[in-house]
Formats: sequence, C-alpha cells, structure tokens
Amino acid sequence: MKLPRVEEIHQIDLPFEIEGMIFKKDSNFSLITSAITQPDIQLYPSFSIKGDIWRYQRGNALVEVIDGKENIHKCLEDECQRAWLINFVSVHDEIRPILGVKDKYIYEGEQFSFFGKRLNVAFLKENSKTVLFYRNKEYIFDDVKKIGITKLGISLVKDESTDVLTWDGSKKTLDVRGIIANLEKNELIYQDLQNKVIFNERIIGLCNENFDLISKGQGWILGSCDGVARYYFQGVWKDLGKIDPLKSDGSDSFIALAYPRKSIILDRTLSPVFSLKESITGLDRKKAVLLANNKVIVIDLVNTQEVLVSHDSEGKLLIRYPLGYSLTKGDLLVTLNKEINSAIHERIEYLGSNDSEGITLSSDFIEAPISFKTNSPPINIDFTGKLFLAENNGKVKEGDGNSILIGKLRLSRRVDSEIRLRISLGSVTKIIKLDKDGNIKIPMEIRWIKSKIVELKLELLFKDIVISSVSCIIPIVKVKKPLNMRKIVVNKGNIIAEIKRYENELFFWDDIGIHPTYNQKILIKSYNQGESSKTGNINIKIVEQSNPFIEINIKDSMIQMPKIWIEGNYLHIIPILNVDTIIQIYYSTYVYTGFKAHVFFPLDPAYNTIIMKIILGNLVIEKRFIINSVTLSLMTAVRSALTLQELTETAGVP
Repeated sequence: MKLPRVEEIHQIDLPFEIEGMIFKKDSNFSLITSAITQPDIQLYPSFSIKGDIWRYQRGNALVEVIDGKENIHKCLEDECQRAWLINFVSVHDEIRPILGVKDKYIYEGEQFSFFGKRLNVAFLKENSKTVLFYRNKEYIFDDVKKIGITKLGISLVKDESTDVLTWDGSKKTLDVRGIIANLEKNELIYQDLQNKVIFNERIIGLCNENFDLISKGQGWILGSCDGVARYYFQGVWKDLGKIDPLKSDGSDSFIALAYPRKSIILDRTLSPVFSLKESITGLDRKKAVLLANNKVIVIDLVNTQEVLVSHDSEGKLLIRYPLGYSLTKGDLLVTLNKEINSAIHERIEYLGSNDSEGITLSSDFIEAPISFKTNSPPINIDFTGKLFLAENNGKVKEGDGNSILIGKLRLSRRVDSEIRLRISLGSVTKIIKLDKDGNIKIPMEIRWIKSKIVELKLELLFKDIVISSVSCIIPIVKVKKPLNMRKIVVNKGNIIAEIKRYENELFFWDDIGIHPTYNQKILIKSYNQGESSKTGNINIKIVEQSNPFIEINIKDSMIQMPKIWIEGNYLHIIPILNVDTIIQIYYSTYVYTGFKAHVFFPLDPAYNTIIMKIILGNLVIEKRFIINSVTLSLMTAVRSALTLQELTETAGVP
C-alpha cells in the first residue's frame, strides 16, 4: 500500500461559516472564500497571509474579526427590523446592507427583483439594471442580460458579447453569449442562454442549472451540472455522483472530486488513487494542496511512500509507515516498541483470536484502512495446582487468609504485553500480575468449602479485556495443626502475652495467654462508681489509706458495635474496642479468646445473640448484641439460590 508524501503543513484559522475555493493561476494557488472581507491568503508554492481582518455573514448579523477578536454587528435601523433577510456587501471598505422585504430586495433605497451570491461576489438585478459587488467595489450596468459565476470567474452576458472577470481581477470580452466555464489555449467551454453546453462551437450537452468545469483532457471533459459530477467521453455523459464543485479540481494528471464527507483522488482513467477526508483541493501535475481541519497541507501524489506490513519469527506484526501519519488500532493490538527515523517502525503484538485484523493509518487529511493476517494462534491457558486449607483457625504466614492457592500456569504462546490474571474461587476474586514463570501462590480467605475439590476460574486480562479464560477442578488439601510448638513473648506494658505458636511452611496457629506486669493492688470500677476526674475513657487516682491502692475508672464504652455480616455459611465478626486487651466472643456454642481480630463462626439461625467480654483486672465488661440471624440466613439462601440459577442456566439446565 502507498500513501502520499506529506511535504508541508501550515496552520490556518478559518471561520467555520465560510465556504472556500482554491484558485489557480499558472503554478500559484490562493484561497478565495465567501467572506465579505478576507486577508490575502497564498497557499502554494509559498504560504503567506497578509492582513488580519475577516468580515462575514452569520444569519442576519455581520461578524468582524480583527486580530482574533470577534465583534458582532446587527443592523438596528427601522427598515432592517422589517426585513426577513439581510445580506451585507462591501463597497470601498464600507459595509452596506441589502434588505429582503417581501419579494423584493432593497439596496440604498432602490428595489430589485433578484439577488444572487457565490463566494465573495454578489449582484442585484431589476429589468435592465444590474449592480455587481466585486473586489470591494460596486459596478452598475444597464446592458447586462444575465450574470453567471463559475470556478473561472464572473460572466456578464450582453446583447452581442460576454465580459469575463476572472478571480484575479483580469477582464476579457468574448464574441459569444453565455456563462464561461473554461477559457484557455484557444479552447472555449460555455453554457449559452438556452442551457446548451458548448465546446469550441460544438454542442456537447445540456445543463439546466449552473455548469462548472472541473477538469478536461484529450477527448474528455469532467464538469459539474447543478452539483452532479458528469464525465463526457465519445459523445456520452456519465454521472459520477453529487459533489461540491468549488472544493473539487483537476490537473493534467489527477482529478479531485469532493463528495459529502470525503474527497476522492482519481487518475486520468477515473481509477481511484487515494480516498481523503473532506477537504478543499487544488491540484497540479504532481501535487495536491489541501485545506482540511484548519490546516493547509501539501502532498506529493507521484513520489509516494510505501507502507510495509510483515511478521517476525514470533508472529508479531511489523509495520513501517511514513512520517506525518498516526496508527489507529484495536485494543488487542498492542505496540511493544516504536522507532522513528526516516519512517516510523512499530512492532505490535496481537492478543485476540481472529484470523485477520485491521489497522488505520491516518493524518489530518486521510484515513487508510489496512487488513492483514494475524499469524497468531489463540492464547490458551493450562493450570495445575492445589488449594491448601488450614484447619482450626490457622492463618497464612504471608498475607491474609486461611488458605493458599499454589500452582503453575502455562500459556500456549509467549505474551510480551503486560497482562494480569483474575482468579475466581466461589465469591472470592483476586487479580494479580502474571509471573513470567507462571508460578501462582495466592493467599485467600475460604470458609464455605466442605468438599475435597473446588472449581477454579482463571481469566487472562489486558487492561479490563478478557483475552482468554478457563475453568478447572482442583483438589483441596486440608492442613492440620502441627505438633511442634515455639513460644513467643510479647510485652504490652501492663500485660505480657505468651503465644504458643504452631507453624509449618504455609500456616501458623496461635494460642494466647496473658498476665499482668504489676504487683500493686488495683481496683477497677465502672466509670460512674466512686469519685474520678472524668477526663477521658480511663481515669486513674491513688487512694491513700493504710493499704494504698490504685483506682481505675473505666467508661462503659470500651466495647463498640462490631461489624457483622454473613458470607457463605459463616457469621463474620470484627470487634471494635477502645482498649488494647484480650476479648472473649461467644456465639452459639462457639467461643473465641484472644486479641482483637477478624473472627468467624459457623452460622446457627437458632441463636441471635453475640456476647463480648473484656476483663480488666477485677472488672469484667460485657456487652450483648442482638442479630436477626433468621432473616440474614434467608437472605443468604436467596443469594445462593440466585447464583445457582445463573450457573445452571449458563450450563443449559432448565
């Protein structure tokens, strides 16, 4: 595939309300617009803008832009308020209104029956009188029978002749009566007053509306009749579709047709060469000057640049494309590396499973789709492993949880992109970065499993897109509390905790015992008993008597409302304490003693009370919390039933 070579790009800010045409004289390209006043804009071979004043129509208002600052002017005269339409013209830099009132047009107090405008040319006509507004001047004629405006210029048709005013201001008189479409090298193409299209005194067709010449060659003519491209060859006209003739152009080598939302570059045989974005186009023998997206772009249509697409030995896509273009691709086409020198080189990995894919090379003026074979087989997942589950409230040594998934993951082909693995086991989901060797070692909190096997779902993710997935059955290995034990002593200041720790390579089990570190007698009371300073949760005072002791007053709010929820068949409890001490939690026939921790008991709907106790010296603080265990159990059952229904429906079970 070949793309045009981008030679020049210039920024140009044009008002979006205006139309435009690229006017060619010799090898010079300039821009003519529908603005009432515009800067002198030269496009090629050199780019320049002289002046900074724009004046153009917006509805019935005049917009004036000077140095980028916009001002809107409205005609507030009484006659303007009665007009249904207002058009503005410029005469010696004075802006004058033309008012549409009923079926007439009023200019300087005089009525006219017809008003016409194309680009920056406007005219009024009433019987034999014609007023022409052209190049900031006003021309008045009394012998003009008809006015026509084409890509060539303005035709003033008189009784025996036609005056032609071209867009650069030159004038020529011809001994024919009609709207001139082309005048060069002793070749004349015009549309007479009976709408006949005449080429060198020979009638070649009819056009009941405006006729524009787009291009011509040896024995053929390409024109526009009422905005429809028509190709004339060997006495036959062929329609090529609806176009904008002002945005279209032709040269000795190429033709540019501006269709809605796109422009097509064709060769002299009408074979498409390039499909461009919507643009105003001017052509010479080798180059195209485009006005698109507020940019002037000069491209070489002959000395093109090739796009090369290939694959390396690993199946990765290798693409080389010209500077000035960008690559648009799907989410599963991932750029691994990119080099820029005389061209752009990209190495791309495909993570999908289709046999073919597509990319698009684009710029300000073109979008070129490219299809290719992926040469990459689908990515398949293979996993072998086990779930190790600690019995009797054992915990993992690394991370949080009571179980650990250990295994090996293998992919059917190498993946260089940064991907992640989503692991789902029942309601537990973990997302991890994938180890290059495929080793899996993930701690989990699993409480509901009673069987010896479990279903594991693995999904390979790029960003949030699942590129491959697999479900497999893995065994559960239950790990018992070992016999060997070591002691750990933790000094908390007021108490010493003695921990008997049983552990293996994966898990540990702790039995905790505590005793105070003080010898002096301490009396601990509820906060409101006795006298105290009542500042804070714990207040201390020394009682002086024959046997002095320390009195500690404790607030009743040492135990706060815990966090409680049901997951699977287990009741989960996280106690909230305002003191660092040992807590006892009672539920049903189960009890937990130890430091504050995430505790869970088998759910028993017959019991709805949770008891929490903390013991501070001689003081026991106890609180009871009532839960609606039946309702919570039913809600859990409903959720489980819905989940089971979804799984069976997915599997095809009615």
